[in-house]
Amino acid sequence: MNDTATLEFEDGPTSTADRARTAVLPLELLRDGAGDKFVFLFPGAGGEASELAPLAERLTTPGRIFGLSYLPEGQSAEAVDRQASYAVAALRSIQPHGPYRLVGYSFGAIVAVEVARQLRRAGECLEPPILIDAFYDQKFWPAKAWWIGQARRTGAHIAQIRRQPPAMALREFAFRAGRLAQRFLSRWQALPPVLGTPAESTIAAANSAALRAYAPSLYPSSLALVEAADTTMFGCRPSDLWRPISMKLVVEDIAGDHLDLVRDPKSLTLLGRAVDRHLAQGEGGQPPLALIITTFRWPATAGLAASLTRAGFRVAALCPRRHPMRRQSNPVLHHLPWLHPERTLKSLVERSDPDLVLPCDEPALDMVRSIGGAGSDISRSEMIDIARAAGVDAPPMRRVDTLAELDKWIEEHGFPVVLKTDGSWGGRGVAIVNDRPGAVRAWRRLARGPSPLGIIKRAIVNGNPNGLRNLWNRHRPCINAQAYVAGRDANVALAVKDGRVLAAVAVEVLETRYKNGPARIVRVIDHPGIVAASTKIMEQLHLTGLVGIDFILDVEGAAHLIEVNARVTPTCRLAFGSGSDPVGALRSLFPGGTTTAPVPNSVGSIIDLAALD
Repeated sequence: MNDTATLEFEDGPTSTADRARTAVLPLELLRDGAGDKFVFLFPGAGGEASELAPLAERLTTPGRIFGLSYLPEGQSAEAVDRQASYAVAALRSIQPHGPYRLVGYSFGAIVAVEVARQLRRAGECLEPPILIDAFYDQKFWPAKAWWIGQARRTGAHIAQIRRQPPAMALREFAFRAGRLAQRFLSRWQALPPVLGTPAESTIAAANSAALRAYAPSLYPSSLALVEAADTTMFGCRPSDLWRPISMKLVVEDIAGDHLDLVRDPKSLTLLGRAVDRHLAQGEGGQPPLALIITTFRWPATAGLAASLTRAGFRVAALCPRRHPMRRQSNPVLHHLPWLHPERTLKSLVERSDPDLVLPCDEPALDMVRSIGGAGSDISRSEMIDIARAAGVDAPPMRRVDTLAELDKWIEEHGFPVVLKTDGSWGGRGVAIVNDRPGAVRAWRRLARGPSPLGIIKRAIVNGNPNGLRNLWNRHRPCINAQAYVAGRDANVALAVKDGRVLAAVAVEVLETRYKNGPARIVRVIDHPGIVAASTKIMEQLHLTGLVGIDFILDVEGAAHLIEVNARVTPTCRLAFGSGSDPVGALRSLFPGGTTTAPVPNSVGSIIDLAALD
């Protein structure tokens, strides 16, 4: 079925007479539906609504879905805003008033944005336009994105040329070098105005000419962007281009390249699900915002960001430069400064008003506490005392500020002794000792803290200034002594809301990254004792967010609490359905969140956490 809209417009400068003409702007019904809701799809430069028919078939959103076909021949070489004017008239012939739902692919995304501008100026209501792998002309790209794009494309072309026979490689090299030179020239060379000339005899050529003259401007509201994960074709991610355009940009990537998104069945299925999600979120408002805080370049934090995105969160992060999250499209990254990072965090929280704040390491947790954020400001020994008072089995722990206090502890509890500092992580700042000389050496080493040379190395090489800040503030490590329990390491990742456990994933550690270090390979276990102990602890601490708790399983399998981490730990991103999906459980607290079915046979699964990074 075809629905058509008729509108009046004045001929452009290429017409032979300055008179009104009647143009027909086709709107094709791609999928019928009940109710008074509509979705309008804007195709690529080719201009055929049928291009997006496969996408329309995969959408489950209620209502009727229309595809727009652009004006034929030279008429569509008008500027993009005129093309948008024609589209607005066509849309209003079907739906006189909002809320409008617009979805555009490639060139169509540009038109959809300009349609949205005109509708907003007319006082109409509309949901955030959904842009699918949308690029504007490279002449207007941000400088950083443009240089990175040229480098990536040139590198890909050189790799391709090296695999070709000499004669073919030479021709390809000359062709690519010429194209590269053209891109450099067009970057700084003024373009002629776009006119509808007879040479532009196809819709695609006319729309390409219009796109070359399109200079994007700030969009005053939200945009949703679904982009191709494979960036080979253009050399950069569309999100790098649209973040300067919209301060409220939600990004999701889909496997495939620019063309796969509308041609490859697998990519189309994923795209359909993504568009459905964004349409549903548009009806319910913006998805919740999760703010990640990290002072390290840990790959696991990038994995957490990906899990949050899949669950339907918007993600922002305060992190060091060159963090692995920069390779992802969705997180909005904010640079963590060396000086006064807590001021930056406070300003960021005030500006963005996140729904969740997720510290991912001990220094990050201290920053959140410093600005009055949620998080248990309790020492490790106090945490153990609280747990023991609640009936949780935990080996005793006490703060030992002097060697005399250490000797008293040894006299009461004997060896082995575990010495650990507050604020340590990943096995660092921990020592297991079996005699007094070893205990004295370990205590003195922990009391000194890292060497100045090591602190400088971490700051310069690893981009981690935490040691420098501690040195400047003359921060003295707080050392605790804990009774040793022999057994196997285990931990549990929790999603909690005001102390109520929403989901839990318990694992046994099979292999660590280094001695006493973080887990590398784990096995999922079903351990009611761990969950019961964790529930008691959370009821006392009233935490909200993602939390990790460490246990030791003795020879009989009983769980002994070792440590509570009031922050994200690497296993928090694991997901095994209802009750065992911490990130998903937090998302279900907000509008648009859903509860997934439990994953069968997940207990016993062996997971390489390093492979998830």
